[in-house]
Amino acid sequence: MKWICILPWCLAFGCSGDRPSERKDPARTSRSTPTATVGRPASRRSIGPPKDPVSLFADGVERVVERAWAQAQGYTILDLGDEFAPYPFSFKTPAQPNSYRRRYLDLANDRVDRDGKKLRPGRHNHLELYGIPPSFGVLRRRFLAERDNHACFHAVDREVIRTLDRPIVYKVGRKAARRYLKQAQSWEGALARLLRKHRLASPAEARARNLGRQVLRAHRLTTARLRAIQAVQARLRCEGVVRRTEPLKPGVINWHHQKAMVRFERKHMIFGWGGLRGTTQAALARTPLENNHRALLRALRERVATSLGILEDGSVPASWPNAARAGGKDLVGDRAHRLVKALGVETPAKALQFLERRSASSLAHLTVALRLPPLPDYYGPNMDLRVVIDRGDVYYAFPYDDKGQPVAQPKARRPRLSVFVHHRERRLPLVRWATTIGGWRTEVRHGCHYWKYKNSEVGDRLWKFLVAGPVWIPPPGTPPRSLVAKQWVKGRVKYVPKQWEIGPGYQSAYGLVAALHTREVRRRGQVIDEDGGIRTHGSADYMSILGRHSHGCHRLHNHLAVRLMTFLLRHRRHERMGEQPVKWNFSFRYKDQRIRFSRSHKGYYYRLVPPVPVQVTRGRVLGTDRRPIRRYVRKPSTTRSAECTEPPTRPGPTPSANPPSANPPSAPTPPSPRTP
Repeated sequence: MKWICILPWCLAFGCSGDRPSERKDPARTSRSTPTATVGRPASRRSIGPPKDPVSLFADGVERVVERAWAQAQGYTILDLGDEFAPYPFSFKTPAQPNSYRRRYLDLANDRVDRDGKKLRPGRHNHLELYGIPPSFGVLRRRFLAERDNHACFHAVDREVIRTLDRPIVYKVGRKAARRYLKQAQSWEGALARLLRKHRLASPAEARARNLGRQVLRAHRLTTARLRAIQAVQARLRCEGVVRRTEPLKPGVINWHHQKAMVRFERKHMIFGWGGLRGTTQAALARTPLENNHRALLRALRERVATSLGILEDGSVPASWPNAARAGGKDLVGDRAHRLVKALGVETPAKALQFLERRSASSLAHLTVALRLPPLPDYYGPNMDLRVVIDRGDVYYAFPYDDKGQPVAQPKARRPRLSVFVHHRERRLPLVRWATTIGGWRTEVRHGCHYWKYKNSEVGDRLWKFLVAGPVWIPPPGTPPRSLVAKQWVKGRVKYVPKQWEIGPGYQSAYGLVAALHTREVRRRGQVIDEDGGIRTHGSADYMSILGRHSHGCHRLHNHLAVRLMTFLLRHRRHERMGEQPVKWNFSFRYKDQRIRFSRSHKGYYYRLVPPVPVQVTRGRVLGTDRRPIRRYVRKPSTTRSAECTEPPTRPGPTPSANPPSANPPSAPTPPSPRTP
């Protein structure tokens, strides 16, 4: 009778609960792994694995659950696997392939180089500055490799790097390369002479007797600088950024040293020129584990932004109207912080433990579920967006005097690109990023090099066509020297075509993605999309965005351009047009070599429906010339030759600027790219 009373209660307990069935992953679970399971308790009947498992994380504790259950409970699903690519590089059917997707994934996973060739042993793709973050599998290998190389890093004197009293930058010339070494040696000799003269046993005795204060101070500073350079070079060798064919000379700041410094900056996403100062100096003074943890945080932040299609990064000034409602908040950073906390990788030590516990195969397909706050109410499938490009301070005047010396053209306002959303009769700013506008650039005409002002079109335009993996077709007048590069081929130097600059690729003149500036005009009773050759696009020349000019286009850092295009495609109706074919073959002779280019398509196109309005403001025009100069101005260094048929002219204002394209494409074919 007792068992009869207990039996219904046991059956009810065994069948109760609506939690999904779960399983433990033996590759991830150990005594030290904070992994939990939820679901029905163990019984005689075996419980199968989830049909579509995801890893649910909360405060570093992992549970394997079914995707459908997690979504029903309000969890956000994020793909942290190694085969993730941002939305612009996706495709729906094999009939519309996105050919650059595979190259993007291979680059992110350190499988190939920019030309598609297998990476050599010991080489790595450090492409964060170019818009391609490393996959988490690559970061795991970096963490473990530098952990195993602890002895090399431990031998580096990071304190002398941290306390360096002056910037150290590369300067051309053999004497300049050895200047710090020579200074230290010179003052070392001066100190030795001082000690011999006064019969002193050590510098401390000279200091105590107040002798040779200038010599002592100069010796201390120059020795510290030399020790810092030597410590930096030791650190660069440990980092694996020194090539075997480009050895470093102790204490010498030569071209090999400079290239190793630039590789270090690219590895750690530092915007710099390879100088030992600022953020570069701070990164060299940190431990490799701290730098790797920062790389992991950046990768998680970028994955959150491109997975969720969110844009706000706190770049909008607080003084702007409605900034507190939208762009004044760092939504990307907030959600990235929640992901970091859920995974339990808040500190470098925790991040290393997280990656040590997981095998490469389990991390390659990691999909996580976590609690995230809902997106703001102004988000939706078809947001009412506007873009404003403020050209800032603009000079049309020629920047050189009659003697070829630069003329000062100070600027207080730099160009900025802002994205707005109209919601409930409010204009909410989302982001405000640095960009570029046109200026004086080199152009070839009749065989001679000239200065030509490349203007950025002012007025209302449309972003109707977005391109993933765009191809740049060099316009007439492009200097041939800019299309070739020197390379060491089979034991000798050769000139090779810059295929990477044509694209598609992260080093393309258009970067990873581009938005075409067009406007709808009516001609012969038909509405066509007129193209002035201006784009908003990513750029491999990441330092130019901080202060230089373009050929008229509006450049963005590649990772921001990818983030922007992802946001537009996720929150704006669009049509996939696929890769647009083009027959382009181009060749010329340079230095007795034939340079050839050929392309069969110009990128993977999307059409926004409706297009996004773009307003390019006139900016604040400064200087004597109030309108753009359209004349060609001979460069002072250009020598007169038989090919130069037109005499040089001084610049002067013209009544109009940047006339519309003479051969606009007809709808629905998107415009062809021209100049970056």
